[in-house]
Amino acid sequence: MLIEEQPADRRPRMTSPRPASVAGGMSFDSVCKLLHISTSPTPVKPILVQQQQAKKMAACSVVLFADTDFRTHIVRELYDTENSYVESLQILEKYYSTLQRNEDLVEKTLSENMFYQIPSIKLHHETLLMQLKHRIEHWDTRPKIGDLIVDTFTKEAVIDTYTAFINNWKTAKEAIKLAKTTRPCFVRCLEEWTREHRGKLNLDALLIMPVQRIPRYELLIKELLKHTPEDHPDRVDLESAQSELHDLALKINAMEHEVDEAERMMIRLKELEMYIDGLSDLVEPNRKFVKFDMVTMSSGMGMKKDRCLFLFSDLLIITNLKRKSGTIRKPSTHSCSPQLYPTLETNKYKLLMRVSLEDLELAKPVLLVPKKPFTNERELLECDLGVLSKISDLTGNLSASHQPLDDALRNMMAQVSRQLSERQAHANDPALSKVELTVATQNGLETVSVTFLSPNKRNTWERAFLEAKQALSLSADRRPPPDFLNPIPIRKTRAGLQLTCVATTSDLNVHDLKDVWVCNSDGYVGQVCVLSMQPEPALTSCVAVSNCKITCIASVPTSATM
Repeated sequence: MLIEEQPADRRPRMTSPRPASVAGGMSFDSVCKLLHISTSPTPVKPILVQQQQAKKMAACSVVLFADTDFRTHIVRELYDTENSYVESLQILEKYYSTLQRNEDLVEKTLSENMFYQIPSIKLHHETLLMQLKHRIEHWDTRPKIGDLIVDTFTKEAVIDTYTAFINNWKTAKEAIKLAKTTRPCFVRCLEEWTREHRGKLNLDALLIMPVQRIPRYELLIKELLKHTPEDHPDRVDLESAQSELHDLALKINAMEHEVDEAERMMIRLKELEMYIDGLSDLVEPNRKFVKFDMVTMSSGMGMKKDRCLFLFSDLLIITNLKRKSGTIRKPSTHSCSPQLYPTLETNKYKLLMRVSLEDLELAKPVLLVPKKPFTNERELLECDLGVLSKISDLTGNLSASHQPLDDALRNMMAQVSRQLSERQAHANDPALSKVELTVATQNGLETVSVTFLSPNKRNTWERAFLEAKQALSLSADRRPPPDFLNPIPIRKTRAGLQLTCVATTSDLNVHDLKDVWVCNSDGYVGQVCVLSMQPEPALTSCVAVSNCKITCIASVPTSATM
């Protein structure tokens, strides 16, 4: 005989008293004990708790499986997009090879500029694609890709390749533009390539892909992290990968911004070169337009003449100023803002002086004007004086005695009025609007006096000038080498002498310039020649000074100079 125990929710409740005996004379408890049936009430609450725990475990399992499915889907998307990216790079390399083999389409130099670093980028990503494919094929045993991303984008070769590609981006666009304008066959070739491409992408759309690819990696890794548990073996590597990709994306965006800014600056320099009569060779890769100011300068007859200062990152240009028709229009801005150009178009400029910032110094480098502009100070003091006057008027409405308050207000108003008068006197001082510059010329040092429209403008220009000088000194290693003028023969006191080192003197000669020491040696004897730069570069002396090789020379100031 089998008796099945019913579930708690289906078992009938005992509403009437339990019988003391059943058929056969045995008690009800004895029969239940014989059949292993419990007579105690069914514990309903523990069963409900177990059911809730089972539901939670089932829900966790569903989430776990869902995360696993999402991770697999994202990794598959990463692989598919990487495969498409590599195919695009392979197409670009095919274009490059075609142009290299056929110089009738475009010159080799231009094609090299167009596809600079593309073969290297393709090799890096072909390796990454192969690694991703291997991981996906063994995804059940090793479900992680974070380490692959970290290993790829922390390699110095990969970072340098992308950096070089971004820095060359402007050159590549210029090469394509030049080839289009000079080679009609190249234009037809581009049109044919676009028609043959399955996505109908032109060359510009394909070349921009390396710039867009890095941010795409970061987005996919972020999405993958959302579905990766904290204790997953891929979690740490994915977080590192996201950090590395974010830093690389920021670097690429910064370089892209610099390239765009440099392109805009080149356009501005070309426009300024057209505005100034007699100016040429203004456009340089590292040159920036900093500031424009209208000033007055003394002429030879002692008269004041209107002049314009064009301050660049390495250059100062001084021009005269004449309106094309009638009165000179003065600009409302003195920076490189686009608002400046309508004013430039209404005036005529002729080059008077072009000086490198290296040959310019402030005769009095200490700023006479405080950092806080006088105009703003006067406005604030005038505002304070008005507020104090209103307070003084309101004190008349007080019923209580307010003599101490009136005395304090009078003293404060007198103090503010005195400060306002001092600021007005300073603002009217012509010395605060004047700048004296020393210019190194072929005839020695000359002083140029420039008067600005106000002390504030003078102060602003002086700070911009000093900042440009400082930046120029820090970037001197990036400047182009000096032009070769002519050779200077050096007498040798011994045959076989060769140049070993050069240094300038610490003291100035009669022309207020430094002489140059030129050392020669053959390993046994040292010779020092003194080269004077004025009036023409020439040797003033040549002396043997030691019985050994001179490898280094330096000028030590005298005690009086020190």
